[in-house]
Amino acid sequence: EAAVQVVAGIGVSSPAALVDAAFAALQGTKGESGDNLLADPEPWTEAVEGAALLDELVAMIRRYVVVLDAAAVALALWIVHSWTCEVAADCSPRLNVTGPSMRCGKSRVLEVLAGLVRRAFVLVDVTAATLFRLIHKYRPTVLIDEWDAIPDEVKAAVRGIVNAGQRRGAMVPRCVGDEHEVELFDPFGPVAL
Repeated sequence: EAAVQVVAGIGVSSPAALVDAAFAALQGTKGESGDNLLADPEPWTEAVEGAALLDELVAMIRRYVVVLDAAAVALALWIVHSWTCEVAADCSPRLNVTGPSMRCGKSRVLEVLAGLVRRAFVLVDVTAATLFRLIHKYRPTVLIDEWDAIPDEVKAAVRGIVNAGQRRGAMVPRCVGDEHEVELFDPFGPVAL
């Protein structure tokens, strides 16, 4: 009810229907077992013109972030890569978002990417053990914010997983369970820092 009042307060007609639809969509992102946390959307029914898609992505990026033209193009290409790398790539280039100073928009870039990449996981204060397990289970696009705030000893281990996961085939072995059975975790996938 509070959500309906907020939505009605900004002038949306049929606020209850909008809020109901939003909650239904959120509930639909998690299956009965919890394994379907990041379901992919249904494929588009019509053919997509690649150049037009990239142009639209560049325009959207430029609408929300101040970046050089070449950087906007690189971000658009990386977004498309996030949707295709699981089936069409043996290498996943790492996206390192840098800037000249604090509060210049690096986190904003990751926020924009989170709305456009496949299965976005925006992480802060992540450990290596959590990272390779998340990647293995959900096959997300990992967006690690506040990289500089991660303690050096944790950052070194996370960096190892990030680096190993840029090429298909690397595995992280761990002993799991009471019987200490060896399990292999696949860290391959798109990652932005």
